[in-house]
Amino acid sequence: MEDVQAAIDRALADREALPRYEDLCRLYVEVRRHADVLLPIVAQRINALNKGTPEWDGKRCRLDLVTHELNQGLGEGLQSAARRVRSLGHTLRWLLDASGQSAPEGDR
Repeated sequence: MEDVQAAIDRALADREALPRYEDLCRLYVEVRRHADVLLPIVAQRINALNKGTPEWDGKRCRLDLVTHELNQGLGEGLQSAARRVRSLGHTLRWLLDASGQSAPEGDR
């Protein structure tokens, strides 16, 4: 999962200047590809929880929001695209953590 963590790091990197829109598009595609792999794993883990419990409800709600967010695209402007990629970096981090495949906090 090092490649997923690397994509997260790039999406969340602090920048002094906005990257080119083409670079954001490539990063968006990469983040989406990783998210598409992790989504069914996370859904399966959530579905294994007791339905109706606060834990299940919270995670199911978050997963539904993730699916909606991933379908929004990048937008047309450079600033909005940069914000979306950053937001998707946080989303991918949540998916990785929720999948149970992330490295312990100290190893990142």
